Amino acid sequence: MKRADMVSAVFFLVLAAFAIHEALGLPKFESFGPGGDFAPFWLGVTLAFLALLLAISALRRPADASGDLSMPSREALVKIVSMVVALCVYALVVETVGYLLSTFLFLAFLLLMLTRLSRLGNLAIAAGAALFFTALFSWVLGIPLPHGILPM
Repeated sequence: MKRADMVSAVFFLVLAAFAIHEALGLPKFESFGPGGDFAPFWLGVTLAFLALLLAISALRRPADASGDLSMPSREALVKIVSMVVALCVYALVVETVGYLLSTFLFLAFLLLMLTRLSRLGNLAIAAGAALFFTALFSWVLGIPLPHGILPM
């Protein structure tokens, strides 16, 4: 576990350095406030800080304090792979199918796979969340979302 934490810390430090480097090339200020560099720069700084905390905790931990780590069960691996595949499919179809329908299908799949609620309850939660986020982004914040096959 100590070695894995150190490898992860180095990876995230390199990723943070890249994000900070790229953010410094973006405009600092816009006419209405902070420029395009604000979020990536501070996310990079935060990631670097957290990576350093991980590295320090790994260095301070004794080598034998790693604990007993085992591979996830077959059922857990199926869930993990299913979630990653569902997220990739969602990203690929959201433009074609539309935000509302693809978000509903994605959330319904995840809820049906992960929770022990009734199917009707999961579908109601997925529909409510998809409608809520569509209303928030599209109607309240005025952010255009892909319509896809559904007329809006």
